[in-house]
Amino acid sequence: MNFDFYLPVEIIFGRGRIKSLGEVAKRYGYRAIIITGRKSAKENGALEKALGSLKSWGVEKVIVYDKVEPNPTDKIVNEASQIVVEEKIDYIVGLGGGSALDTAKAVSIVSSNEGYAWDYVNYPEGPRLIPYLNRPVICIPTTAGTGSEVNRYSVISNPIRKEKLVISHSLNYPKVALIDPELCLSMSPKLTAITGVDAFIHALESLTNKVENVFADELAIRALRIIKEWLPVAVSEPSNLKAREWMSYAAMLAGIAIDKKG
Repeated sequence: MNFDFYLPVEIIFGRGRIKSLGEVAKRYGYRAIIITGRKSAKENGALEKALGSLKSWGVEKVIVYDKVEPNPTDKIVNEASQIVVEEKIDYIVGLGGGSALDTAKAVSIVSSNEGYAWDYVNYPEGPRLIPYLNRPVICIPTTAGTGSEVNRYSVISNPIRKEKLVISHSLNYPKVALIDPELCLSMSPKLTAITGVDAFIHALESLTNKVENVFADELAIRALRIIKEWLPVAVSEPSNLKAREWMSYAAMLAGIAIDKKG
């Protein structure tokens, strides 16, 4: 057996754990930005819970950037990065689905270094710029699909170039993944199915990848078995918290697996 394993992400998992956000965030400073979507985090109460926890622990300033949409663009990343620099933000909270989490991680890279978002994406020949600093990122997923909260990837789109590429670097890991399955309860059956299949495919692609990493294979197999058992339950019973818990766990495992094997 031959494998490497590196995952510099603290994982805080469990029902109601979003309440611990403020306590965790205080390690990183007193000025925060929450990067999220336009609707979902507001409608399901996740944003209110995050703000309440931060304020209860004495965070001095919290800016909410809520312009993230599916398939986030380099323009959004650049705009949010400028706010982070101008407001002297200490750390970044990504709250939402994969798009919000990917954006938060990319903003950390762009706001801490030179250049713009598209300078850091991976073309076959590599990125134009290599990051050397990053701001701390806390990722809070409200779906169970992408696994972005535990890996080094940020998928970014460029409408002008008609390209969709990825930022992939060891500095792109979040500091903390705060995974609260209760935040997934508001997902519709359709969204539950779509995000669940996303996690399933991550695990399957990781398992069938030619890269050798037996430890990542174990995670992928476990994720596949959990999703096979619990995704139908989560789709048919949206309020079943046990199903949400297992799907959040499986998405996390699949996210780690693709981080190790691609």
